[in-house]
Amino acid sequence: MIKKLLFGGAVIGLLLYAWAPALAGPRPVKELIDVISSSGLDALKARLVSPEGEVVKVKDGVCYITNESGAILEKGSELTIIRAGEKITHPVTGVELGNITEPVGKVRVTYSDKKLIYAVPVAGSEKIKPGDKIGPPDKKPLVALVMDMPLKSWEPEAVALELGRKLGQWKGVDWVGQYAVERFLFDENMPEGADIINKKTFKNLRDRLKAGYLLLLEVAEKDGTALTNISLYKLSGGDGGAGGLEPVASHRGLAPVKAGKRAASAKEKPLSKPPVPTAQTIKSQSAKPAPPVAPAPVAGKTERGSGILGGYKSKILGEFSGNIAALLAYDLDKDGVKEIVIGFDHKVAVFKWSDEKLEQVWEKDLGVRNQILGLGAGDFNANGEVEIYVNNAAFSKIQSIIIERENGSFKVIREKTPMVFYTGSDGRLYGREQKTNYQLKDEIVELTWRES
Repeated sequence: MIKKLLFGGAVIGLLLYAWAPALAGPRPVKELIDVISSSGLDALKARLVSPEGEVVKVKDGVCYITNESGAILEKGSELTIIRAGEKITHPVTGVELGNITEPVGKVRVTYSDKKLIYAVPVAGSEKIKPGDKIGPPDKKPLVALVMDMPLKSWEPEAVALELGRKLGQWKGVDWVGQYAVERFLFDENMPEGADIINKKTFKNLRDRLKAGYLLLLEVAEKDGTALTNISLYKLSGGDGGAGGLEPVASHRGLAPVKAGKRAASAKEKPLSKPPVPTAQTIKSQSAKPAPPVAPAPVAGKTERGSGILGGYKSKILGEFSGNIAALLAYDLDKDGVKEIVIGFDHKVAVFKWSDEKLEQVWEKDLGVRNQILGLGAGDFNANGEVEIYVNNAAFSKIQSIIIERENGSFKVIREKTPMVFYTGSDGRLYGREQKTNYQLKDEIVELTWRES
């Protein structure tokens, strides 16, 4: 079903053709969220959140540090210790803005519980003293969430929305965008009910989405009882880079769900023998095929040879160290030579072929929480300049951007658009809107620019 959608030109006011679906299912979502939380999800938070705390005592070569975030730290993990220095105040208002901090040393964790972290200094032992604090981590854990929730009494999309909000509040944790996860499962040929426990899938999950952890969340219901299986795995390189899973923690719960009553917490199983999910229990969360992204350019036919691309020789135009998430070839400046547009995870860059090499002429970094999903181009507002449509997701939100040529360069003319764009072979621009529950609408709409 194709429906027309208008969005503005100069001011670019997007007029959304939409309806707001009810987020609540037949039963209140909160009662199920409470069960999931108390059945192990909250316990896993301590395995991922960044540690926060203050050195309270240094004695006999041991640093005693408060565990303010309740993080469960692995023995041998290292923490940077910092000290607050000079205060920074606003020169006009006098409002205190913060402190200049400096690293004073590093410590290696020997043991931790919910209240204290025990660690030994490995650098700067003579400088560390009470009052110093744990510094921010060098890198936040990036987690991919896979959900399987065949529910009847609750609306699965509403439950997924509330879970997304809850998980988004976990401090010090970055999440792979849920749309990117669904797209990944689709690209891996994972229809609903397919098995996903295999080395190839986990290697690709780590390599393509850069995920360091996998959180598997299964929720089923039977006779008013919620059955949960929540497991956290670390994605490792494995032998020869084949990829594998290192079980971190697993929780299985069985609790009656009744409005107004909170389910009892399930006990965590020992880490030494975590239950590894079987191929029959873990299924893909993607019930519908993901939409196609803008197609990558097909190499032009040159002289025949034994190379790739249908028997035609290929030519290396450039080599890049970053992960290429999307690729597009289009004559942006209409000089008869196609430019190359590349989406590197969270950065989009434009390259021009010059002097037998690719030369970068423009780039835009969208930030590390973003994931570019696809690219398209065309002069759809009929102003004589080509637009670049960048499909992008930030966590689970579609926040696509539109770029246009201006005075020989490029500028962003639209940001954070909840729309996945498709540049049709018929010369028209299409899109799918994202609903308030993070899912994409079923209908494809035709998009038309207008003056405003």
